Amino acid sequence: MPGFDIKVSGIDQAFAGLDKRTIARGTARGLNKMAAQAKTHVKEAIRREYTLKASEIAAKIQVSRATPSYLVATIFATGKRLSLLKYQVSKTLKGVTYRIKKGKRTLLRGYFEATVQTGHAGVGHTGIFHRTKPAVSRIGKGHAAHGLHIAEFTGPSLPQLMGSHDTMASVKVFVTANLNALVAHEIMFEIERTKQ
Repeated sequence: MPGFDIKVSGIDQAFAGLDKRTIARGTARGLNKMAAQAKTHVKEAIRREYTLKASEIAAKIQVSRATPSYLVATIFATGKRLSLLKYQVSKTLKGVTYRIKKGKRTLLRGYFEATVQTGHAGVGHTGIFHRTKPAVSRIGKGHAAHGLHIAEFTGPSLPQLMGSHDTMASVKVFVTANLNALVAHEIMFEIERTKQ
């Protein structure tokens, strides 16, 4: 997935001569606060552009926190391609219309919503499908057996949405504008705390 790195600048010069462990603790806390704010910003950026529900986004965006010994915080998204039903879908007489990005709807002519069995446990999976071949009917031993050849139409995954150009550009501007000041503030807080 596309991404970017933003480094804190000017900390060594601004706090030269101070205890390195104190600086590391403050830096780690600043990075983690920035990561939490950036996660919220990412969710808002995705919601502005796409029709995915906020709860679906929040469940799949995670933060790897920084520590004083490893001063790196990472925001990342997980998950496979999502059911189209996670986006805005409407059933019509002609098929199904959907909208992944906010704007005009797209018609999938002949597509339909269905629940299919997945695995041996009989767990049902509901999605938007279309037939890849005509339905097959075979008669045997006094009963009819029906076979359906269908394929699911899915929407993009959360990593794909998070990696979009507009989302990446928005969060990069946000983090670049706020990171240094937030980390410096947390280092000053840590310095004052150690004096008490």
